[in-house]
Amino acid sequence: MSRLRSATFFPEDVDALLDTALIKPELPELKYFIKPEFSISGFYDDKIVYAGGVFPLWPGVGSAWFLIDREFSKHVKREVWSFVRHIKEFLNALSLHRIQADISCTQPAALRLVKLLGFKFEGNMIAYGADQTDYARWALTRRSE
Repeated sequence: MSRLRSATFFPEDVDALLDTALIKPELPELKYFIKPEFSISGFYDDKIVYAGGVFPLWPGVGSAWFLIDREFSKHVKREVWSFVRHIKEFLNALSLHRIQADISCTQPAALRLVKLLGFKFEGNMIAYGADQTDYARWALTRRSE
């Protein structure tokens, strides 16, 4: 039996993952935008190994975020279906027609994750990051489901 389990998300989960995360957002203030009811955490034994969710930007549009532990990222495929289920639940619960994700081109694991989640590539964002790194915009829309 797997020792991996999903659980209710708590904002302090972000702090626990920020130092060890392989996939992480650019925005350090992320925890202030997160709505726990539209977020999920994953634990392996008692260690948090991922957190993710959606926060609303404006009516109908949300932004996805992910934090995945560096070691756990090697096993991300088996947990993708849990993310997919929750992302679709958030899409419906928030009455969204679009969830977008801005992914740093320096994070190949994050790029693989959004592809596995069913997001579609929309374009490159040149020098988008605070350090002028390039980002890619990905989106999951009701049309692309």
